[in-house]
Formats: sequence, C-alpha cells, structure tokens
Amino acid sequence: MSNSELADQCNKAIAAHSAWKAKFKKLLAGELQIDVATTRKSDVCDFGKWLATGSTRAMIGGDFATIDAAHKQFHSVAADVVAFCAAGRRGKPKKPSR
Repeated sequence: MSNSELADQCNKAIAAHSAWKAKFKKLLAGELQIDVATTRKSDVCDFGKWLATGSTRAMIGGDFATIDAAHKQFHSVAADVVAFCAAGRRGKPKKPSR
C-alpha cells in the first residue's frame, strides 16, 4: 500500500469517526438508538476491520500499538456515552468515587 492509499484510509476513518458527533446529537434528541455492545467493539467499523489485517499491522509497524490503542479508547468512550444516554441521564457523567 502506498503512502497516498494509507492517507486515504486514515482520512476515511477520521470522517467516519467524526460522524459520531451527529449520532450523539440524534441520540440525545431521542431520534436514534445505538447498541452499546456493538459500539464498544473496535473491530466492527471499517477502520477497525482494516486495522486488524496483518498487512496493515506490518505496514504501520511500530506505530500500530499506539493507533490501535487510541481507536479502542475511542470506541470505549463512545460506548460509555451511549450507555449513559440509554440510562436516561443527561449532563456530565460524574467521576466514579474511589
């Protein structure tokens, strides 16, 4: 894969994940329902599927772990937001007590 193809894949991933802002707005307005379990899975979206291939790992090399961790973190936080909304809560989530 060439550098331009890699850049294209990354731009598609950024656009797809940026679309979550609109999904969250619809979710908060009660216009959309989103499955928490599916949202939490980082290997279901197109970028996650692409990222999980062996050829992608080899091409990205040493930066793979950082990119993979950030992508997983995105899906974890997105799922937390979906769960928060599904529970009927609005506003900022409270920090867990220790």
